[in-house]
Parts: sequence; C-alpha cells; structure tokens
Amino acid sequence: MKINNERDKDFGTMAVADFVRRKGITMTSISQNTGISYDKIRRSFNSNRPLTADELLLVCSYLEVDPMIFRKKRSVS
Repeated sequence: MKINNERDKDFGTMAVADFVRRKGITMTSISQNTGISYDKIRRSFNSNRPLTADELLLVCSYLEVDPMIFRKKRSVS
C-alpha cells in the first residue's frame, strides 16, 4: 500500500491513541507493560511520531486487541 501523505502514515497511531483515551488507559500503564518508553508513547499519541510496527504490535498485545481494528477503512466508490 502506498502512503500518500503524513495523515495516512499516522492514521493507525491516532486510532490507537483515540482507543486508549476512550478506554481510560494511561500512557504510564502502556509504557510499563510494553517496555516502550513513556516519552515515545507520549510523542506518538500527541502526533509527533508514528508508532513503529513493533510498537503497535506490543501495544495491541497489551490492549488485547487485533491490530487490524486500527486500519483505515477505505471508502467504496
């Protein structure tokens, strides 16, 4: 899949951040349970850096969710 712009690139990270906020899960608990530094999570969830694929998988494993729920839905023409 070709990434056309920065918004598309960060869509998964923003979807994870929204999910975490809705569930009331803290960035501290994610950091402690995934081994990802709090600073990396904070920067990712505040749109300053995308989660890496490995980070996304670690977070999804901790959240006990399928990473595919965070993919961008394509509109049908």
